[in-house]
Amino acid sequence: MTLVAFGASVRGPAHEFAHTANQDALGLSGCRGGWFAAACDGLGSHSMSHAGSRAMMRAAKSVLCTGKALPDHKSLPEFLHRAWIRELGDLEPRSAREHMLGRRATQTGRVVFAQLGDGLLVVRSAGQTTVVTPRRQGFGNETDSLADRHRPEQWLTGEAELTRPGDGVLLMTDGVSDDLQESLLPGFFTSLLQDLRARSRRAGKRWLERQFLNWPVPMHGDDKTLAAIFKVER
Repeated sequence: MTLVAFGASVRGPAHEFAHTANQDALGLSGCRGGWFAAACDGLGSHSMSHAGSRAMMRAAKSVLCTGKALPDHKSLPEFLHRAWIRELGDLEPRSAREHMLGRRATQTGRVVFAQLGDGLLVVRSAGQTTVVTPRRQGFGNETDSLADRHRPEQWLTGEAELTRPGDGVLLMTDGVSDDLQESLLPGFFTSLLQDLRARSRRAGKRWLERQFLNWPVPMHGDDKTLAAIFKVER
């Protein structure tokens, strides 16, 4: 068995209309025989959120892919926040606030992950699909985000094992996840696997971009980003 990975990010219609940048940032790359993935979503109400999301993507890669061994998931939030502040450089953290989901999967299928804020993390392990992200609390778009001060209680971290063909992990920003019913997520996972597994990474990226650009939900306007890692037969 082996791991395959796919991902894409597109600017939403609202940002196209306003001639503003994609607030999402996608990171997807090989990492010491496994894969690294991050989906970061800037808060559109903050002037430099697009730069903040790209800084977080770089920070997540530097933290998750530096060492040969997987880091302890409990220590990830502090390391990620420090790396984000470093990657921001001269930018003011309050102007670049954003959410993030990140994970690393080893060649054997062991996964560590971390999430702050909205979006959705879905894991299928031993054939069982689990929505890791808890239901959103608060009102409307109220959610946690990165800021100048580290708040460890706002983070979700954990580990999982991908043991069977068809196991995997999905990360998606709220431009995708808000339009998906939780009860339909196992079927969505299976459908993605079937559509992507036979494609190259580049062809899979183009296929995902077409789906996002022709999103069937009326009045959708947000940027859309998704990253997937699957365990498949060779």
